[in-house]
Amino acid sequence: MLLYVFIISLVALLFAAYLAWDVLKRDTGTPAMQNIANAIREGANAFLKRQYKTIAILAIVVAVLIFGVYAFLGKWDYAIKTAFAFVVGAVCSALSGLIGMYISVRANIRTASAARTSKLKQAFLKMTRETLQLSLTWWEIMWETVLAVELTCLSPLQQKISER
Repeated sequence: MLLYVFIISLVALLFAAYLAWDVLKRDTGTPAMQNIANAIREGANAFLKRQYKTIAILAIVVAVLIFGVYAFLGKWDYAIKTAFAFVVGAVCSALSGLIGMYISVRANIRTASAARTSKLKQAFLKMTRETLQLSLTWWEIMWETVLAVELTCLSPLQQKISER
């Protein structure tokens, strides 16, 4: 069963990588648009750095509490496994968030550029279709990556715990 999870996760990650490649090869707009996108990317990176520092401290405290409660109850096996699973889940979640932010801040400028470069004389629906397709593609990349990373990280833990 675990092998199927890894295969499905790998296929999802490969498909997400293909979609990311497709999105990231698109036009990045004018120099002014790129300056704004760079500022947004810098702000997003600063936000993630600050947020993840705070969440890391909180995650460590919660992992210690989880361990402590089970240890206090004399369930050392549960204490170790549950605290470890919590930390692995937190790390995988952080990785998913980093990947999602990486793709989204880079896809936004490409979406804006697609809206800008669509020929204005063509039907409004074509412009909307191109822009919507690009924006939904990066959304799909983010969620496929999140699900695949979480499945890949947490399935072995579930398998190991279920063996008992």
